[in-house]
Amino acid sequence: MKNLIIGAAIAAFAATGAYAQDNGAVGGGVTGAIGGAIIGGPVGAVVGGVAGATIGASLPAETRTYVVEHPVDSVRIEGDLTADYVIPAEVVIHPIPSTPEYGYIYVDDRPVVVQLETRKVVYVQ
Repeated sequence: MKNLIIGAAIAAFAATGAYAQDNGAVGGGVTGAIGGAIIGGPVGAVVGGVAGATIGASLPAETRTYVVEHPVDSVRIEGDLTADYVIPAEVVIHPIPSTPEYGYIYVDDRPVVVQLETRKVVYVQ
């Protein structure tokens, strides 16, 4: 029974990925669901899927494209970049013209989108 529920959760997220394609939430949701299933069983799969989908869930595609096409010097950040991680004040956040409420940095050569008002991470590629 446990394997059936886990399999169903993974299949549901995979089907969503085929429909939504380039949505950062889908990849995070699948990864979170698998990790949650391994650690916490069927309930962990659901919770993990929701947590993994949080980063990048509502970020416009043109914002992600801009950040990838306009790389900046990479910075080092201590700890894991998760949803709601606050970028330290000494790190320069670069503006995104099409979405002025967001800015971006590169951490370990990976683009990271930040909400400018709060300096919280909202997307990690």
